[in-house]
Amino acid sequence: MLHPNEWVCLLDIAHDPDGSIRSARVVSHDDSIERALDQIDPPNPDTTVVHTSGRPLWTPRIEIIDESRDLLRSRR
Repeated sequence: MLHPNEWVCLLDIAHDPDGSIRSARVVSHDDSIERALDQIDPPNPDTTVVHTSGRPLWTPRIEIIDESRDLLRSRR
């Protein structure tokens, strides 16, 4: 794994039939979600932010904090 225990910001995600992440383009990563989001220039509303928690990306933990909520758009 390239970025264990870090927040990674992903674009162009391809999923396997079971819903796991098969591939994605990493646009930023950091131990801090704020710094990972700050590295994205310009901000992209299609970015998916996950924490690897030392696990493969097919089992991410997704968290949204108040500071990053405005960067994300609703998928309704």
